[in-house]
Amino acid sequence: MRVLKSSPTARISGVFALLLIAALGTSFVLVSCSADEPTPTLTPPVATSVPPTATAVPPTPEPEEEAMEPSSDTTKIETLSTGDSIDLDAEPTAKAAGAGSPAAQTFTIGAGSKGLFKVDETLRGADVVVSLETEALSGVVDFSSDDASIAIDLHTLMSDQSRRDRYVRERMFPSQSVATVHFADLGDVPPDFLDSGAEHKTKLTGTVNVNGTDADLEFDITARLDNGSDLVVLGTSKFVWSDFGMTAPVSQFFTVEDEVTVEILLYASVEN
Repeated sequence: MRVLKSSPTARISGVFALLLIAALGTSFVLVSCSADEPTPTLTPPVATSVPPTATAVPPTPEPEEEAMEPSSDTTKIETLSTGDSIDLDAEPTAKAAGAGSPAAQTFTIGAGSKGLFKVDETLRGADVVVSLETEALSGVVDFSSDDASIAIDLHTLMSDQSRRDRYVRERMFPSQSVATVHFADLGDVPPDFLDSGAEHKTKLTGTVNVNGTDADLEFDITARLDNGSDLVVLGTSKFVWSDFGMTAPVSQFFTVEDEVTVEILLYASVEN
C-alpha cells in the first residue's frame, strides 16, 4: 500500500482555511446576537412638581372694645368729621304753605331739621371732637298755645365711625330710642315776628327727657320766618351726663369729656 504524504505547503493552506472558517463563524454569531438584543432607548426623567408649602393665615383678632374704636367707614355726613356747628344760614327745605296768612301760627317740623350732639374725646392719646347727627326729628311749634314739642330719634344718630354709632344705640340708649324736648313757654315773641321775617333772638328753657330722666336746659334761640310760612329755628345748649343719670363713656381706648353740646335746627312749615 502506498502512503501519501502531504507537503508543507498543503498543510499550511489547510490550517489557514480552518482559521478563516472559525473567524467567519464567530462573526456570524456576534451579528446574530446583536440583532436579537433590543436597541436601548433613553427615557427622559418625569418632572414631578412639588406643591408649595401652605402658609397659615392667622385669624383676625376680635376687637377687645367695640365702643368708639375707629373704623374705615367714611360714608357719613360731611359736617360730622369736622365738629362744625349747624349753620342757620342754610337754605330752608320745608315746603311753603299759606304764605302771608294771618292764621299761620302752628308749624309742623319737617324735612331738613337736624339734631347734633358734640363732645370732646381723647382717642388713643389724640384729642378729637366727636359729632353725632340725625335728621329724624318731628314735632310742632305752636305760637297760638305758646309751646313747642320736639322728638329726636337717638337710634339714628350717626358719626364718622359705625362702631361708635352701634355703641350709642346698644349701650347708651338701649331701651329708649327717642329723646323729647318740650318748651312750655316760647317767651316774649315780637308782635310782628310772624309778618316781618326778621330774626328773633332769645333764651328759652326746655325740658329734655333722655332714658326716662327729665332735665331742664337753657337754650340760646335764634328764629326767623321765611316767605311768611317757613319757620327756621336754631337752639343751642349744653348738658353733663349726670343731668340724665348717666356717666361719661370710657374704655381702654378712649375717654369722653363730661360736657356735651346739643344743637337743634328746625325747619317747620304751615300745614294747609
